[in-house]
Amino acid sequence: MPDIMRLPPLHLLLPASLPDDPSLWQGLDLPALARLFARAPRIDVVRGEDFQRATGHERWLAERHGLDGAEAAPLAPFMLLGDGGEPALGEAWLCVEPVHVEVTRDHLRLHGPHAIALGAPEADALREAADASFTERGLRLLAPTPWRWYAAARTQGVGAAAPGPFAAASPAKASGRSVDLWLPQPAAPAGDASAADEARKTARRWLALQNEIQMVWHDHPVNDRRAPPINSVWLHGYGRYSQPSRRYARVYAAAPATRGLALASGADAADPPRDYTSLLAQADAVPASTDGAPWLIEYDAPLAATLAEDAHGWREAMKAAEREWFAPILAALADGTLPEVTLILTGDVESRTVRVGRGDLRRFWRRRPLALAVGNDSRARTLPS
Repeated sequence: MPDIMRLPPLHLLLPASLPDDPSLWQGLDLPALARLFARAPRIDVVRGEDFQRATGHERWLAERHGLDGAEAAPLAPFMLLGDGGEPALGEAWLCVEPVHVEVTRDHLRLHGPHAIALGAPEADALREAADASFTERGLRLLAPTPWRWYAAARTQGVGAAAPGPFAAASPAKASGRSVDLWLPQPAAPAGDASAADEARKTARRWLALQNEIQMVWHDHPVNDRRAPPINSVWLHGYGRYSQPSRRYARVYAAAPATRGLALASGADAADPPRDYTSLLAQADAVPASTDGAPWLIEYDAPLAATLAEDAHGWREAMKAAEREWFAPILAALADGTLPEVTLILTGDVESRTVRVGRGDLRRFWRRRPLALAVGNDSRARTLPS
């Protein structure tokens, strides 16, 4: 086991841990999480607009790393890096993901990549069929993974000028919802009529690309053999590759955006450990940070359950987080083997952050019910020391 205070401060990010339905918290026994929230001197609440394109955790990641336009989640170039690609500084990229769009009685409903069980040979065949649509628009299409592709303007060769920037929600935001609100939208400065007109034209070009691929795939042999069909692509994450602010010495995450931001900022990136005990087992093999920068762990089980619309799975994911992370972290704070923890719980448009040190645990007069701390009551924002 590491020497006392061997671990640096930890940040634990839990995407989709603030559900839209507050009744999911009822009956959940999470005593360690409750104590951490109760003893924190402050809860920082950041709430975005109801129709912002980014989820709460996407916006938190973008803002934490100093990206411009964080509310639009311009994460595609960092996702590409996290997936093993090599974006060039200043290059603009977007993410392209095969999806199923369900036709219901009164709207079109998105089923994201997590819900379609697309095999690698199927994905490769669909990408080859769609490639010409990108090439004709001056775009090159890369596929570092079979299921997640990336497009950028061609730097050489013939082709029309590539369409410009747009704003669109990620599948994590739009899945299970009507697609109309989340399709590519204009990205233009407010009050600039000329720029706004050009931005509307740009958004229409991206929609035209999406519609063309839908037609190409309509009678594709892949879709003749499967249900549901892969009948569209989802375009999102448009942004330029830059060097983000370095916030962490080491990042444990499976999500390509989180890993890519880590790598671009100069942090180490690794697969997430199963639990706090596994993190401790790895700690001695990791060189100590010379600047005291914290480590970030992304625990994405609540997000997986949310995307699957599995309320029971979400509750089980939070119970597992209590056993595997919250309780051992609380014990480590109490015995001095961990100097400080920051918990970041996020929802559809918001994040709630608490930072707790060993000394905070002794402040027994701080009391805050967990239901209040994770609810919408503004009194949860601060608590006097």
